[in-house]
Amino acid sequence: NSLNLLKTLLDEEGKEVWRRTMSDLGESIGRSVQLTSDGGYILAGTSSQLDKSSSDLLLAKTAPDGQRLWYKQFGGKREESGIRTIETKDGGFIVVGQTWSFGSGEGDIYLVRTDGQGELIWQSTLGGVGYEQGESILQSGDSDFIVSGISWPFGGGAADVLLAKINTRGELIWQGSYGAYNEQYAVLRR
Repeated sequence: NSLNLLKTLLDEEGKEVWRRTMSDLGESIGRSVQLTSDGGYILAGTSSQLDKSSSDLLLAKTAPDGQRLWYKQFGGKREESGIRTIETKDGGFIVVGQTWSFGSGEGDIYLVRTDGQGELIWQSTLGGVGYEQGESILQSGDSDFIVSGISWPFGGGAADVLLAKINTRGELIWQGSYGAYNEQYAVLRR
């Protein structure tokens, strides 16, 4: 009944090199895995409480062989999830996802920035009165962050793309919503 965040590394031929399960109380779902500069991995996702009354954003770091170095949870009294994570230029990490505990309380983009040991530097939210969810994040050449997400207007309607730029302190520089009559989605890629 404990967690189930499973990481499997395969070689070039698709053969399993190693497999690790990271267990804590409750259930966990991994949504994003990225190779880090030290050859290890950073994982982001969601970790639920045993009674499933709430969930937190999950961030976990492994060594190159998959051994767990640390496992952190961030959130409030309701639901939080991590969708994508990247390593920042200073060796820390930033995760984008969704929160129901902070911001408007009706589903907003949730950002968590940590140092290289997973200790919280800041957390912030983006969005408006509708329902928003973060989908991807990149660090720009000026070290600020570009965030993409989905925004559903209050009362229904088609989803729009939400794009925002935030600085290294988590402060909003600009934000815009883009769309037409149909559902719109955007994922940032390098």
